[in-house]
Amino acid sequence: MTALRLHLRTSPLRWILLPLVALPLAILLSQPGSWVGSWPETGAAVQLSAFFLSVVAAGAAAWMSGSSSRHGLDEQTAAAAVPAARAEAYRLGATTVLLLVPYLIAAAVGFAFTARTFPAGIQLWFGYVLMGTVVMLLAVAWGWALGRYFDPAYSALIALLSWFAFRAFPGETVDLGVVNGPAWRQPDTEALLVRFVFAAVFLAAIVWAPRRPMRRRPNWKGLVFPVTGAAAAVIATMTTTGVSDRHIPENPLCVAGEVEMCLWPEDSRHVPVVEALDGRLSTLPAFWRLPERLHEYGLKRQRVSRGGEVFSQLEGDFRIPAGSKWGLALDLSNAVIAQTLKSCDWDSIRKAEDFGPETLRKWLEFYLAESSTPEYRTSDVSQGMQEAWSVASAAFTEMSPRRQLEWTRQQLDRVKATYCG
Repeated sequence: MTALRLHLRTSPLRWILLPLVALPLAILLSQPGSWVGSWPETGAAVQLSAFFLSVVAAGAAAWMSGSSSRHGLDEQTAAAAVPAARAEAYRLGATTVLLLVPYLIAAAVGFAFTARTFPAGIQLWFGYVLMGTVVMLLAVAWGWALGRYFDPAYSALIALLSWFAFRAFPGETVDLGVVNGPAWRQPDTEALLVRFVFAAVFLAAIVWAPRRPMRRRPNWKGLVFPVTGAAAAVIATMTTTGVSDRHIPENPLCVAGEVEMCLWPEDSRHVPVVEALDGRLSTLPAFWRLPERLHEYGLKRQRVSRGGEVFSQLEGDFRIPAGSKWGLALDLSNAVIAQTLKSCDWDSIRKAEDFGPETLRKWLEFYLAESSTPEYRTSDVSQGMQEAWSVASAAFTEMSPRRQLEWTRQQLDRVKATYCG
């Protein structure tokens, strides 16, 4: 360990440690604060920084790997009394530690923000942090291998660009990273541990592989270990799943009210938004029919048959993206209009291109959110839909509250008389 500490104290990477720490922290803190208070979202926000930091790590590892060749020390290294593999392990170990420190500091900062309320689901945070750690280890191994077998003048650039290309394209298809961490998804811990083990195998294979000969002629036998290690790591990554759907919890977090709304326990931070909109639902007149219970997305499953194969499909009545009341208001308005017009012939409504129900739904969304200016944007909306929304907006902004309720009653009566049994 004394040798490892010596390498840590003398590594040139220590001079760029502060910028390396600033990079993941800037990425973490520049994201919308909706991740605070949710362990899966916090973990996902932390591991997102590994995407960018790993690109830098691949280049830095390649640069450090080729330092002995770059400074003309290959002969001294080969003649040293310390076994080459041990010396290489110390150098690689110190580089790995220094490149992991910034990521782990970002993980600690994210932990501190969410630990203030300490909701359920901390195991999901650990899973996402492990996902980012695996990415960092693979990037370091990749960069170190290229630094050993390519010219040190440009190996860092090759490592940086090649890792970015892999991480941005094939890496996305095998869940090397995620953009967000919804409560209904979870890191696959067993798969991530398998990837972690094979990343360590890749690193060990690099350590035991002979370096490029000083005469700079190819040594194909020397490539057997790193190529085998890299192939094993790639196969382990490609044959495992980084994230998967979660099982429905036995005791979801159900908020009582006019409509009982059940959430994932990890989304307890959304309870104030749910209670606020439920309070608005309670002020609706009796001619609006309310569902008894609604479930957050993922708390319901449906068996679907497709191509002769039966599988389970996630379902739900609402989502609360980034804790937005508008996301919940939109889904609640859909649920209420569906319940109110439950006996109606929706096929006839669509064939008649009658946008009356959509006008009522949009007004209800405005009513629940207490605003006619949504926080989201829409595109590719038909002219009939736009006109329906304009009518709803005009009713909400220009009519008195009492007149609005009278208007909605008239519109509902018309729709029911035309399409409902």
